Amino acid sequence: MNRYKVFFDGYCVLCTRFAAILLKRIGASVCLIAMQSDRGKEEMGKLGVKSDPDEIILLDDEEVYRGAKAVLFLMREAGGFYKLGSGLIRIMPEWLVNRGYRVVARNRYGWFGKRDTCYLPLQKETPD
Repeated sequence: MNRYKVFFDGYCVLCTRFAAILLKRIGASVCLIAMQSDRGKEEMGKLGVKSDPDEIILLDDEEVYRGAKAVLFLMREAGGFYKLGSGLIRIMPEWLVNRGYRVVARNRYGWFGKRDTCYLPLQKETPD
C-alpha cells in the first residue's frame, strides 16, 4: 500500500528523473502522480491546491509537504546517498535551502529541459 502521494511536474526532465529515482528506491510505498494528468488535477483540486503549482507536493498521512521540505523528506526515505545528501542539506539554514529550491524551480526547464509529453510513471496500482 502507498504511504506517500507525490505530485510532480510531468513535463520537467529534472522532476521526472527524481520521480523515477523514487520509484526505484521507495517502490510501492510511493504513488507518483503527474500534476498535469487528469488524476493529478482531480486529486489536487480535492486538496485545494492550484492545478499546476511550481513545486513538488508530498501527501503523507494527510499532511502536505511542499517544495524543498518535500524533496528533503523523500531523499531521506530513498536512503543511501540520497539520505546522506538530505542530512547535509538540512545543516544549512532553512531560508537558504528554500531559496535554492525556488531558483532551481524557476529555471528547471531551461537548465534541465522540458518533455514534449507528460511523463506518467509505470507503477503497480494499489488501493488508496
